[in-house]
Parts: sequence; C-alpha cells; structure tokens
Amino acid sequence: MPSNGDLDRQIEQLMECKPLSEADVRTLCDQARAILVEEYNVQPVKCPVTVCGDIHGQFYDLIELFRIGGNAPDTNYLFMGDYVDRGYYSVETVSLLVALKVRYRDRITILRGNHESRQITQVYGFYDECLRKYGNANVWKYFTDLFDYLPLTALIESQVFCLHGGLSPSLDTLDNIRSLDRIQEVPHEGPMCDLLWSDPDDRCGWGISPRGAGYTFGQDIAAQFNHNNGLSLISRAHQLVMEGFNWCQDKNVVTVFSAPNYCYRCGNMAAILEIGENMEQNFLQFDPAPRQVEPDTTPKEKEITLHRTAERAHKEAVEATTLEYVASLGYYIAAETEFNTIIENGSLLPESVRVEVYRRLGHAYLWLAIHLSEENTTALAPHVLMRGISDDSSPCLSAINALRGALASYESVGEVGKNEVAYAYYRRDFLAVEIQIRRKKQKMELLKLSKFKLQLQSMIGEVRDLRERERSVTDHINLANQKQKQTEEEYIRKVQELQAELASSRETQEALERKVSYLQNDYSLLENKQSELKTTIQNLLQSRESFLNAYQESFCEMKCSIEARDRKISILHEKITSHLALFDSIEKEASVKDLAVENLISEKEALYSEVKGLEMILQRIQESVSLMTEEDRKVFTSILTFEQGSDERNKRSRHNDTVDKMEELLCEAPVMHSQENSVKVIPSASPRCQHQNTDCRSIQDDDNQLDSAEYLLHNTVSGHWQSTNNHNHFEIEASELSFLRVSCVKLLI
Repeated sequence: MPSNGDLDRQIEQLMECKPLSEADVRTLCDQARAILVEEYNVQPVKCPVTVCGDIHGQFYDLIELFRIGGNAPDTNYLFMGDYVDRGYYSVETVSLLVALKVRYRDRITILRGNHESRQITQVYGFYDECLRKYGNANVWKYFTDLFDYLPLTALIESQVFCLHGGLSPSLDTLDNIRSLDRIQEVPHEGPMCDLLWSDPDDRCGWGISPRGAGYTFGQDIAAQFNHNNGLSLISRAHQLVMEGFNWCQDKNVVTVFSAPNYCYRCGNMAAILEIGENMEQNFLQFDPAPRQVEPDTTPKEKEITLHRTAERAHKEAVEATTLEYVASLGYYIAAETEFNTIIENGSLLPESVRVEVYRRLGHAYLWLAIHLSEENTTALAPHVLMRGISDDSSPCLSAINALRGALASYESVGEVGKNEVAYAYYRRDFLAVEIQIRRKKQKMELLKLSKFKLQLQSMIGEVRDLRERERSVTDHINLANQKQKQTEEEYIRKVQELQAELASSRETQEALERKVSYLQNDYSLLENKQSELKTTIQNLLQSRESFLNAYQESFCEMKCSIEARDRKISILHEKITSHLALFDSIEKEASVKDLAVENLISEKEALYSEVKGLEMILQRIQESVSLMTEEDRKVFTSILTFEQGSDERNKRSRHNDTVDKMEELLCEAPVMHSQENSVKVIPSASPRCQHQNTDCRSIQDDDNQLDSAEYLLHNTVSGHWQSTNNHNHFEIEASELSFLRVSCVKLLI
C-alpha cells in the first residue's frame, strides 16, 4: 500500500505529463476502487466547491484549470465525467485525477461520464493511446474496470444536482437514482444510460435523442424534477458550448464545458462553476493552454491508428440495424476528432480504406441534412466542402454530387420518405436515392387516386359491421325481454315477502315501543342513580380531602415521633456503649476475683494440711498423757514444787522462756480456720485472757496455772470442744490456744 509520500511523488510526476508505470497504475486503481466503492450513486458534496465539465484528455488545459481555480487540496473540485478520448493525453489526465482522488478523497469528487466505458473508449482514442504508450491493453483494462465504480451523480448541499448527461423518464426522485446498481458497464438503454447520455431541449416533454442513446427533456421536465426533489439547479456537462457555460430552461439547467478549443480545432472557451459557502455561483472562463502539441508519433504509428479507426467505424456501420444507431453514428462521424484527422492525413491510408472513409463521411453529412430543419438543408453541401473534402481524384466527389442532387429533391420527398432516403444513403447506393424518391412520388400519386377506393372499401366493411351489430343488438333485446319477465316475477314475489315482513315489522315495532317505554323508565332510574353517584362522588371528594388533611397531620406526628425515637435511640446507644464499658470493667474485676478465689482455695488446702499436722500432734500428746503413771505425775509435781521455792524472778523468766518455747513448738503446726473438719481460731484482745465457755480465772501463780492446764488438757483429751453448725468444726479463741500451749509446756516439764 503506497504511502502519502509515494502518492505525492506520483502526482508530481504526472504534473510534468509523465505517465506512471504499469505497476503503479494497477496499485493506484486498486486504491481508488477501495475508496469509490464506499461512495453513493448520489454522492453528497459540501460547499465551497468548484464544478468542472468535460476534459477529454486535454492535459495541459487541465493544468490551466487548476491554475485558474486553485490547486488541490486548497480548492474542492467536482468533475462531471468524460476524462478520456479525443485528446492527446487521456492516460496522463485520468491518472492525475485518480491520484488526486486517492490522495485527497474528501476534497476531490469524480463522476462517471458516457466516455468512461469500454465500448466508447475502444472507438474514440483511449484504447489506442494505452496500446501506443504501454504496448498492451492492461492499463486500459485497469481504468475501465475502475470506471464501473464511479458515482453517477452528486448533490451539493441538497440544492445543486450534478451529473454528466441529463434526466431519465424512469427516474422521478433522487431515491430512484440511489437504488440503481451502478457497478457495471454502461448499458445501451435504461435509467443509468439516460443519466450519462440525455440532453436538455427547447421542446417540452420527453423526446428521442439524436445521439441514439438517452432522451431529450424539456423545461417542464427539469422544473418538475427540481420541484419534486427540492433542488434549485441541475448542473451537467456532455455538450460543447462556445462560451464554456450555458444557461437553459429558465435557469433550471446549466451546462458546463471545461475543454477549451475542443478537439484542438473548435475554438471554444472553457469554464468552471464556483459555488461558495453561501451557495453563491460564479463562472470562471479560460482559454486553452499555450502548449497544445500532438505527442511525437512515427508515420507508421499514425497509419496504424487511422487504419484501426476506419476499420472499427466500417464494422460498426455494417453491424448497425436500427435507424437510431445510424443517427447516433452519423452525428459522431460528423463531429469526432478521429475522422477530422483522417481527412487531414488521408494520404497515409491505403486507397480502398480512404475511399470507404470518405464515402461514409458523405453518408454522415447526408443524415445530418435530413435531420436538420428545412432552412439549413441547402447550406449543408457548402459546409461539407468547407470541411476539406474537395479531392477531385477521390470518389468523395461523386458522393458530394449525389448529396447535392438529393438536397434538390429533398423538399418533394416529405416527412414519409425521410427515413427511407437516409437508409438508402447509408447503404452507400447514391443512385438508388433518386430512384427511391421518384418511386415515392409515384406512390403518393397512386395513394391519391386510390383514396376513394379505399374509402369505399372501408364503408362497405363498416356496413357489414353495422349489420352484425344489429343482429347482436336484436339478440340482446330478446335476452333483455326474458330477463324483464324474470325480474317482474321476482318483483311480485319480493313484494309479497315484503308485505309479510311489514306485518311482522309492526309487531316488532310494538315490541320496540314497549321496550322504549321500559328504556325510558330505566333512563329515569339511571338519572336518579347518576345524581346519587354525583353526591357520593362529592362526599368521597370531601372525605378524600379530610383524609388527606388527617394523613398530613398523622404524617407530621409520625415524623415528630420518628425524630423523638431517633433521639431516644441515640441516648440508648450512648447508654449501651457505657454499659458495655462497665461490663468490660466488671469482667476485669471478675477475673481478679477469680484469681483471689483460686488463691483462697490454695490457702484452704494449705490450712487443711496444717490442721492434719496439728491433729497428729494432739494425738501424740494424748498418747503421752495416757502413758504417764502416778509416779511420773508425782515426779512432775515435785519438780513443780521444787521450782516454787526458787527465786520469783528466775521462776518468771523460766516460765516465760518455757512459754516461748511452747509457742514456737505450736507455731510449727498452727491451728487456722477451715470450712470442713477444721479448727476455727477465734481472735481475742489478749493472748492470756480467759476462755469464754469455762470458769477459768486469771492465773496468779504456778499452781493455779498447772491446775488450769490440766483441766484444759483433760477437756482437750476428752474432746470437749464447741461444735458449730452441726459440722465437724471446733472453735477456740486465741487466748485459749495460748493457754493450751503454756499448759502443755508445763505438763511436759
């Protein structure tokens, strides 16, 4: 896929009138096909835009057009077809326009003309130019295949309709054009052919075109088409106009022709149509470019080209079967560049070909003479001589003389013999033309003489027809009488049926009257009900209003309650958060209490073990007491008596020491409080106070202490302890415990 740089290089090469290579042409056509296939039969175009007509291979005039109108892409261009044929540089012209279209696809619009077809380009020069410049027909095939994709028409801002040829009787609206299948060779007839071949005409309505293809259309057709489609103008090309542009049909149609000095000999000006942003219109006229030189060709190439052209023309003339085609062929033979070139270069052709070409040219001018108005027929022979066909040595002179004779007899032929005379000249039988004219005159006289005979025969035939019609009418009358009798019988029967129906209808009428009375009563009831309904509706409306008021009040109250509830919820939320914090602190305190309980349980177990040890000590004391004899007790008493005689201070000190030792001994297994099977120690104010449940008094001397100790020990050994709460609990005060300790020490001593 070539880049923009490659396209710019190709455009620069083409601007110098240098053809592209065959490979570049093929690639360029492929790119253009991909762009054109996306465009429409009626391609929309935005303004500003410059509209151009026929170019016809006049490359240097195309360069002049760009100089006058502005270079692409600075200026938007719309070309209306006919880029090839007749000119010397058809290859370079169409290559440049296609390259500009590919490079600036939105700024260049190219439409299809009648010369963008395979058949026309084979006759009028493009095919031969491709053969001459490339040595084969490949480039011609690339371009003609591309021509099938060109849009048929364009529409500028939905106001100006642009096309190459003209309108078609088969196409009333733009939508009809949009529905055509354009990707094909231009057909010989039909709406697509009409768009490329038709011409405007001064006569109203539709007419047969002298070109042999398309139609002529009048002012009424153009005005109606513009009105139906909301158009202001039809812009077209296809016809040579000497000023370059031409308004026609009350400015409903304009013809733009952009090939100055058409075919390098017509001397016409060219023009382009500028349409501004506000749809203003401006025509720019220009003359041909200074350089209009035929490309360098050898005499042999010229001879080959002319010979091919003559052979093609002769073949088409022989194959022609309709007078319309002959008309088209004669029109083009009289005007085309190829035959002008043949006339100027006739010496290069062989004698047989030159004679045939000159003869055919004479036939063409004769055909034009027959189809021209009677005022211009006498001026045709001098016009033929002015075209340069004055070679006395050629058979063309006899053709001219025969033409003069035919023109002299033309006025006596009349409208009936025009086609026959033309056909005789087309068959190249000049002498038969005069014979045909004489025969035609005789036929006209015979027709005058046999006119009454023909009228008489026609009258006899009419009488016969009248008699046959009379018979048929009589038969119809008889049939009508029979049908009348049948209809009368049917009428009587239907009358009887109607009478019976009338009697029944009376009964039905009475029944209907009764029904009407019933309906009237019902109607009155309905009116009453309607009034009741109105009152109920009014009551409902009032209740509705009261309900709405109550609803609004309840809504306000509910709104207030909701707001109060929201406030309570917020307060409750705060309390819950505070309670949650309190619960957290309680959980912490509970955990601390659990730890304290566990510590108490462990202390309980330790106390229980200590009580067990104390019980064992008490058991040992009881055993030792039970083992003591009277002698031991006496000894013990003597010891105590002996001690009484000692010094009071020593006795007190010894007593205190003994008590301290006893306390130390008992401290090794203290008696503590326990829940079950334990001894409760009850604290007291002094360790030496008396026991609550005994009558012990304060100890004054050693003897009293011993007696008290023995009594306490006896109570201890005998198990006289205070029981509490029906459990195996023992309560003892701290003073009693101290006294017990001292008594035990004294007993042991």
